[in-house]
Amino acid sequence: MLAVLLVVEGLLVRRWLSLPVGLAAVAMAPVAIATGLASAAAGLRVLSCLTMHYVLDARTLTIVRGTARWVVPLTAIERVYIGEARAVLVDRLVIPGFNLGRGYVKDRGKAVFFTTLPAAAAVAVQTETCTYLVSPRLAGEFVGAIEQRRGSAGAAEECEPGAGFLVVLKRPLAAGLALLAALGNLALYAYIVWWLPALPDLPVHFSSAGMADRWGPAAARLWLPQIGTIILVSNLLLAVLPPLRRPMTTYVLLAAALLVQVFLWLGFLMLLP
Repeated sequence: MLAVLLVVEGLLVRRWLSLPVGLAAVAMAPVAIATGLASAAAGLRVLSCLTMHYVLDARTLTIVRGTARWVVPLTAIERVYIGEARAVLVDRLVIPGFNLGRGYVKDRGKAVFFTTLPAAAAVAVQTETCTYLVSPRLAGEFVGAIEQRRGSAGAAEECEPGAGFLVVLKRPLAAGLALLAALGNLALYAYIVWWLPALPDLPVHFSSAGMADRWGPAAARLWLPQIGTIILVSNLLLAVLPPLRRPMTTYVLLAAALLVQVFLWLGFLMLLP
């Protein structure tokens, strides 16, 4: 599916770039953007599976899947054992070879699956609120290491389970910047559509004497908010990458996206008759 999406996206972008400035190019842009977002979403899903691993230190068990982290303090673990035949996977992420998603353990409650094995062969890490099903390479040694460290483990800072793709928006300043950029982008779409009936054709090329010698339809101005959408989504994707997921980096990326929306607004206002 990911390969098909990438091929389709490549063909759409190639066709889009080859079109002259006109209504067809403007209409194709949202299709290309939507296909690109679908490709990115599918790619992140596959990447999250291929990067899944477990980190055990003196205080916590951390389950890593892509950009998401589930941090389980060792002091919160009530029991760890191999095989939980009563575990049922309900909300499944369909990736061949993986058992991922949410479910429940009969008579125990919520369960979350992070395994490449059936529940009956996986390691069950049981806490008061949830049972985590994992499949470390050396299951027996993994269970023994947790049991050995649980008694001497100190208090650990808890992390909201699954804080991943949108974790950057949990900071008020980042959420505010992203919201302002998104509102500015949507407002520009609406404002241009509102003005379209009264807008003249758009000059898209000028001669050496500074005279317009090629014109595009008024709807070509919709390229402005489309550029803003691409930059906002791209900066959000960059902000969630683990190497860049720092508060200051996030603020700079989202502030840049907001600044771009301001410049696009100014560009459109300058194009008004």
